[in-house]
Amino acid sequence: MKLGEHLLIDIICENYDILNSLEKLEELSDKLIKICKLTKLSKLKHQFKPHGITLITLLSESHLSMHTWPENKSICIDIFSCSDNLDIKKIKEILSQYFVINKSSIKMIERTISKM
Repeated sequence: MKLGEHLLIDIICENYDILNSLEKLEELSDKLIKICKLTKLSKLKHQFKPHGITLITLLSESHLSMHTWPENKSICIDIFSCSDNLDIKKIKEILSQYFVINKSSIKMIERTISKM
């Protein structure tokens, strides 16, 4: 039985300023939630010193998380949703508005459970 879709996004980019900006990442998170027609419930965030951010948004449909390593020019984004609204084309468009992407990997995993 299908439970949902889990999108795993890994990006290497040239945007240290965004990778270390909680404000910009919250803006990006909100845009991704909007285009995927998801429902935000609450948010947990932490800015590490001297750099790096973890941002987790609890959704009615599951969660969205972002973890950055500005010193390695990288960000990992996970979107797990029990709806079928994860439009990879639209998500790529939003990401390209924020990042100068050198390399990226996007994997969609169908989350399932077997009946006993």
